[in-house]
Amino acid sequence: MKKVIYSLLLMMLGCVFGAKSQNGMVIQFSDNTVQSFDLQTNGGVFFFSDTMRVIDKNGTIGNYPISTIQKVYFETLSSISNIDNNENMFVYPNPAKNYIKLANINNNAKVSIFSLDGKMLYNNNYQTQSQIDVSSLDKGIYVIKVNDRTFKFSKL
Repeated sequence: MKKVIYSLLLMMLGCVFGAKSQNGMVIQFSDNTVQSFDLQTNGGVFFFSDTMRVIDKNGTIGNYPISTIQKVYFETLSSISNIDNNENMFVYPNPAKNYIKLANINNNAKVSIFSLDGKMLYNNNYQTQSQIDVSSLDKGIYVIKVNDRTFKFSKL
């Protein structure tokens, strides 16, 4: 059950992690209280057992039981965002078996692949028309970050 909750939460995070430069995160709790976090530069979100850990840009750590979280969303905290004019970027084939490709992406884009537990599995610059070998990855759902855009893909 915990894995299902983590998967759903991470898929939600992947879907909302957005098309623009987003460096703030807001958590709405079951009691309708809201807490905002500045994740610029050094911040991050991690999952441990049944807890979501948030580290803000100052290194302050907050641990929040997943059962108390109703909604998580990201926002841009600066007045200037890193605008990506290409809103048609996507990952294919999805689900993937041996490789993935990125469509409508600029040459030399920074690409990272993460497991659902936050472990970085791949980090490199992507060349247009090339493919990323995912054959060594276990079956499951992965998060791929391309510059400041985040997607999910499934590995068969």
